[in-house]
Amino acid sequence: MDFDEESYLLFHVTLDPHNPQSFHFEVPLWEFGLPDGASVEVEDLINGGRFTWHGKVHSLRLDPSVRPYAIWRIFPPGAKR
Repeated sequence: MDFDEESYLLFHVTLDPHNPQSFHFEVPLWEFGLPDGASVEVEDLINGGRFTWHGKVHSLRLDPSVRPYAIWRIFPPGAKR
């Protein structure tokens, strides 16, 4: 896997080893100089696939018996893919 300085990694890990956890999180669009409603391309590094996140607030459910973590590669607008 080739990473360059124009992409960023975002990790989420549940610290509860027994219960699923659902929560909201913010994509730090401000770090890329983008407004709260902007879009970024995302690659799921665990399950594969690419998609677009619109806006800064997203929801996630992590289940320690199925998927206790998530790792995404974020490509701000103009970044190499």
